[in-house]
Amino acid sequence: MVLDMTDMARESNISYNSLLVFFDEFLEKGIIVKTRRVGKSDMSKILFSYAICFYV
Repeated sequence: MVLDMTDMARESNISYNSLLVFFDEFLEKGIIVKTRRVGKSDMSKILFSYAICFYV
């Protein structure tokens, strides 16, 4: 699933500002990967398999 940060926060039921706090860390760990740019928005893909396996 490819989402921008606003949609990612909405789908996760957290605020946009809360997502901003952790977003760079998720990028560094490879949980989120930037895929493309649409207009001014960076689209990102969440790697669910990595996130689930790493934190279980």
